[in-house]
Amino acid sequence: MEAILVGLVVALAGGAGGELGRQLWTALGALVRRSVGPAAPSSEASEFAEMIEPARAAYAALEQDPSDTVRAKALVLGLLQRSAADASFASELQQWQARASVVLRDRSQVSNTISGGVQYGPVFQGRDFTGPFSLGAPRSDQPGSSL
Repeated sequence: MEAILVGLVVALAGGAGGELGRQLWTALGALVRRSVGPAAPSSEASEFAEMIEPARAAYAALEQDPSDTVRAKALVLGLLQRSAADASFASELQQWQARASVVLRDRSQVSNTISGGVQYGPVFQGRDFTGPFSLGAPRSDQPGSSL
């Protein structure tokens, strides 16, 4: 889980995923800043605060330098430590990770360009097409046509 989280944190801090990535980064910040619930005894709250403070500092540092993998690892370590001690926090972190993983599943991009003058016939631009496709009747002057 740690390596996956570090990858997510670095990618999202660096702006991966566009608007969705920005929202996920903000949601992670809210999770990092989340305080211990009022039901926790004050000694436990103090312990959690000490545990998460390095993660909070790492989150703030990553906003300034998203490529800092040392800070990303510190953030993840703090999150995992808090998760081990707080089941509710662990559940929220797992939910966040599931949403954030979507951003990294497919970071490929498509760039379609048509150049070189007038093109004859239709052009499809896009990605991940599945066929078969039929664009009307085949021309009679094309090899393999039956007309």
